Amino acid sequence: MRPIKTAKRLVDWEEHKKLRRHIGQMLRSTLPRKPMALDDPGAPDMTNWPEVEKHWGFTERDRPRLIRAYKLHRWIAFIPLLLMGLVVWDQVFIFGFPTLNSLLISFLLLALSWIIFVSSSWRLWMLKNRKFQPLIVWIGVKNDEKYL
Repeated sequence: MRPIKTAKRLVDWEEHKKLRRHIGQMLRSTLPRKPMALDDPGAPDMTNWPEVEKHWGFTERDRPRLIRAYKLHRWIAFIPLLLMGLVVWDQVFIFGFPTLNSLLISFLLLALSWIIFVSSSWRLWMLKNRKFQPLIVWIGVKNDEKYL
C-alpha cells in the first residue's frame, strides 16, 4: 500500500482543500488592496477619508473586519518579545552571562516587536477615527497642519 493513498483515505481530501482555500482567503482579506502610503502614485487627497477608503479598496462594511485584523496583528507583536525573553533566559540562566551576540539578537527582536506594534496601532487608529495621518505625524516627530 502506498503512503499517499493511505493518507488520502484517512483525510477527507476535498475538505482539506476547502479549508486551505478558506484560510488563504481569510489572510488575503485582512490586507488592503492598495498600500497605505503617501508616495502611492494614484493616491487621492489623503484628508478626504471616503476617497482614501475607495483608493485603498475597502468600504464602510469592511471596517469591522479590518479593525479585528489589525488588533490581531498587534498581538502578533508579542511573539518577538517572547523570543527575546527566551534568548535572555537562555544566556543568563544557562550560560551565566549574556554575550554580545545574544544582546544584539535581543535588541533586534525588541525593535521588530516595536515596529509591528506601532504600525498596527497606527493603522487601527486611522480605521477607528476615519482620519488619515502619516506615521511620522501620528508618532509626534513632525507636525503637519494638513493632517492635524
